[in-house]
Amino acid sequence: MRLYRAQSANRRPSVDAFPSVPSARSPRVARTDRGADAADARVQGKFNQMSIAYRIKEPDLVLEVWVGTIRKEELFEHERRLMSDPQLPSAPRVIVDMTGASLDPALTRADIREFVDFYQHYRDKKTGTKIAIVAGKDFDKASLYSQLVAQWQVKAIVFTTFTPACTWLGVNETEVREWMEQIHAELLDDSTSDP
Repeated sequence: MRLYRAQSANRRPSVDAFPSVPSARSPRVARTDRGADAADARVQGKFNQMSIAYRIKEPDLVLEVWVGTIRKEELFEHERRLMSDPQLPSAPRVIVDMTGASLDPALTRADIREFVDFYQHYRDKKTGTKIAIVAGKDFDKASLYSQLVAQWQVKAIVFTTFTPACTWLGVNETEVREWMEQIHAELLDDSTSDP
């Protein structure tokens, strides 16, 4: 699994916002930490860090968990990391849990279009990808993304719950929920255990 965080000045959900699941740390955890306010945030029981984590499951499934307010720069950073991962297969099935995140209100249609245009650098891995996005309050922006990304032969559908998203991707919902809870727990554990 790849785990990384980038600094964000926006509010974060409380540590109690997600279920606590015991998790073993993967030796393949990669992390980028920036920001001096993390210790203060832990004292207050809040995330002051943006977190996006993903796990590549064999043979072609990618699980992503987004937590906090996601800015434009963080979207690009995440995509660069994912696309440069040597274990990422071409044309994966991807499920994105955005239920614990919100997109920065400053993120515009033009920013989303720019993000989608960024995929031209990764055509070999993106063409044929199926993306199921489980969105919360940013359903409209996620839907715009799903419309625009079709130009790269990527099929993306935005859902409000996991059941139809998992059915569409042909994955076991129980396993996906367990994996997502583990990723949430690792993000939360990592954000509260750093010195």
